[in-house]
Amino acid sequence: MGIDKRKRVGIFSCSLEKTPKCSVVKVKINNKQYIALIDCGAVISLIKPNIAKGFIQETNINLVDIQGNSISTCGRSKVELTLPGGIVVQHNFVVIDADSFQENIILGIDFLRHPPFFLYF
Repeated sequence: MGIDKRKRVGIFSCSLEKTPKCSVVKVKINNKQYIALIDCGAVISLIKPNIAKGFIQETNINLVDIQGNSISTCGRSKVELTLPGGIVVQHNFVVIDADSFQENIILGIDFLRHPPFFLYF
């Protein structure tokens, strides 16, 4: 079952109180809605363990943030997301330690490089 390439997922820019500029998309995981931050500078996509809720496979991934600080991870998890327009995709996320992670979900370039994503800023 492939993705209908004619359907497009709109990702829009917004202004939040504590974040000067960001790009976000509404996603549904396990019938709960979340705001996912789009980060084209992130090589991988990240998610908090309480959202992944599935099987978390142990992994030896070492991450550093933009300031060079080490980020602790819990493993990897394949998560099913429902995007705007009812598009359902599965993606392998790195599950990150919730205490060191401000956002619930970060969609990195590994997620965005596949159709049906079109970024409009």
